[in-house]
This record gives sequence, structure tokens and C-alpha cells, in this order.
Amino acid sequence: MKIDFSAVIKDLDGDPVKDGEKDATLGRVACTALLASYADEQNLAAEDKVRRFRLAEIAAKGGEQEVKVEDVALIKTLIGKAFAPLVVARAYDIIEAPAMPGHDGPSA
Repeated sequence: MKIDFSAVIKDLDGDPVKDGEKDATLGRVACTALLASYADEQNLAAEDKVRRFRLAEIAAKGGEQEVKVEDVALIKTLIGKAFAPLVVARAYDIIEAPAMPGHDGPSA
């Protein structure tokens, strides 16, 4: 599936969340989550660490990238572990956005 890693994470007022001086993007958030070490994963296999690094390389490129469904699930899980609710929810909203341009889902 296609993921826009350049999409900006916004706060409750619709303003960009800051990551230092820069706007937090899905790519930056995904990289942070993918490259972090977690207390409950002290024995994570080297192959899994390399997989996470390769996904971080893709996320770091920004823009729209094709990502396997199982890799999207991993990215979502790790963002959920690494970040507070606002960032997690905004990231999920970006990842789960409708695939068709101009389509905002069902009408209210």
C-alpha cells in the first residue's frame, strides 16, 4: 500500500507538531519508532532489527512510498509503543487515509 511519509503530524489546533526545529512528519515519527530499542524486546533477533532499519530507510526518503501490508502493521505497532496518543492517532489517520485521491470516505 502507498504511504505518504512526508505528511505532517498536526496538533489539536491543526498546527504542525514540532520535532526540534522541524515539523514532525510521518517519516520522522516512523523512523524514530523503527530505530528505537524497547525494554520488552531485549532479545529481538538481528533479522528483525535489519528489517526495521530497512523500513526506516524507506520512511526517511519521505514522499509516497509503496510498503507491504505486514510492514505497515509493524510500523503502526511501533509508533503505538513509542509515542503519546496525539502522535499515534494522527499517524494512524495518515496511514489509513483513503487510497483514492479526492475521496474523503462516506458522506456524513
